[in-house]
Amino acid sequence: MDLKQIGKYEIIDKLGEGGFGAVYLANNTRLKKRVALKVLHPQVASDEMLAAYFEREALALARLEHTHIVRVFDYDQIDGVSFIVMEYIDGTTLDRLLRDQRAFTLDEIVSIFRQLLSALGYAHENGVIHRDIKPSNIMLTGSGEVKIADFGIAKVAGAAKLTRTGTGAGSLLYMSPEQIKGTNIDNRSDIYSVGVTLYQVVAGRTPFEADSDYEIMTGHLEKAPLAPSQFKESISKDLEEVILKAIEKKPEKRFQNAQEMSEALSRIKSGSEKTVVARDDQFAKTTAVPKHAKVASSKTKMLIPALAAFAVIVVAVIWLLMRGGGGEPKTNVQTFADSLATGRTLFGQKSYDEAAALFSVLKNSASASQVDKGEALRYEAASRLQSGDSLAARNLFAEVQRVDPAAVFPAEKFGTAVTESWNLFSKPASGTLITHRTGKVTDTTAGRTNLPFQQTQVSAATGSVVVTVGNYKIFEPVTVSFDGKSERYQGSPLVFENLAAGVYEVTVATDLGRLTNQVQIQNERKECSFTLSERLTSKLTVTSLVADNADDIVPAQVYIDNDKIEDGQTPFSAKLMTGPHKVWVEDKNYRTEGKPRFVTLSGDTQIEFVLRKK
Repeated sequence: MDLKQIGKYEIIDKLGEGGFGAVYLANNTRLKKRVALKVLHPQVASDEMLAAYFEREALALARLEHTHIVRVFDYDQIDGVSFIVMEYIDGTTLDRLLRDQRAFTLDEIVSIFRQLLSALGYAHENGVIHRDIKPSNIMLTGSGEVKIADFGIAKVAGAAKLTRTGTGAGSLLYMSPEQIKGTNIDNRSDIYSVGVTLYQVVAGRTPFEADSDYEIMTGHLEKAPLAPSQFKESISKDLEEVILKAIEKKPEKRFQNAQEMSEALSRIKSGSEKTVVARDDQFAKTTAVPKHAKVASSKTKMLIPALAAFAVIVVAVIWLLMRGGGGEPKTNVQTFADSLATGRTLFGQKSYDEAAALFSVLKNSASASQVDKGEALRYEAASRLQSGDSLAARNLFAEVQRVDPAAVFPAEKFGTAVTESWNLFSKPASGTLITHRTGKVTDTTAGRTNLPFQQTQVSAATGSVVVTVGNYKIFEPVTVSFDGKSERYQGSPLVFENLAAGVYEVTVATDLGRLTNQVQIQNERKECSFTLSERLTSKLTVTSLVADNADDIVPAQVYIDNDKIEDGQTPFSAKLMTGPHKVWVEDKNYRTEGKPRFVTLSGDTQIEFVLRKK
């Protein structure tokens, strides 16, 4: 894409380009000010998920005004070109400095990471989790100032999930265990990624580098990391303890917030040791510089490489645009094939959770062909189904159908239960079968509950639902989901017709929250209206009690708007958007009365569920 002008922005130079778009140095002709433009390629903009990432980044960054976060000035679309207008940063990335064997003193390391944690703490307090902290997203100016870039996959508090179902968004070498598992995350996931990045700066490599994605994932999930001092003996003991605490596998054992980790770093005594990191094509290697070596001052060392090599480079956002161009180790085609074979083996051994986690990474690998990515997607859908995660399986089936409408799931490869469920999903009987979200299909052979389908003989479908969303503009993109189908809301009412009599659920998803309501259809046309509000309710509190024994406390699992809330057990409190929500609780030893419950929030609300012993 050869651009010379976008609206009032005159293009000066192209600073970087990847498969998703490009970053340009531009001049605002009205204000006579240099800015950075992140421009999405038109062919990529047609992918709704990637376009949503792009808009999400603009929304997330626009909410954040902090010294150490790249500022966003504007987001717009002109003549079919989508772009974000950002602060121009005259500097480079931590990743590039590591690749160029940049030397850091302990004082510099502490300064860099305390600035980083200050910015993350601010983002977390404002309900934004970055989810992709790594060296290529950490910028350094010539004066040593830190700027965090690329909030393209950030998670906003209460937001709808923008990642494709089962995908642990982020970069695998720096990804927290909970991200790999595909579960809900909180600010402690960013703490883990900061810890991995700090480990790399002082040790010259990340803690779980390996030849395959599967081995890296296994390292994060199961293996104890080697102490950084095994790669660099002169590392401060205090610093090593901070690193190892930050990368604890269980979130509750890590630093609980950015400020806590920053304070721990502030207590580290300064020293004279330096870390020099050199990278070859695959792995980082560490060389210790003798303590008596003559070196320049801290500020000079930061300034020379930045000004000499990168004076005109702005890398305001790298990962989304330059995936494949950073310094992190990457798997090659043969490694991908090996990982795919490992996933098939795990599936054959009925290790469905592990298989699903691996395939969720492989389907997005830059090393894979489209055919192999499709294979990984189908296997992930089958693995989720066999593991009992019916909602994820259903959503993945929908993605398979979108990518390849002619896709098949041969029984000899995936199993009879998967084949039958796929056939029910992709080829429903016309006019005689309906789908109830509350129903189930059971594989009697395996004794397993699969997709949430229930076949019911009904009369011809004659009803319809009209869905409208008020105030949607400030939350774009907005998605409406109805009976397993999702459509982008663009201002005009969405009409779902030819519906059989029954109860249906409607969900509106935005970056700042979800609303879920239900509508009952007979032989009629029903309207279902939502009004989006920027204001969060003060609190929703969910409690549970055991029937006939109020002293028997059961920490039941909480579900809101069809999502399992990670670490959400009763008694539970959360801030949600005003409007209707679907809420229920579960416990394997109890049955829950009166579930699910639809509650319309307009202020502090408390709901209680009664549990009875099974």
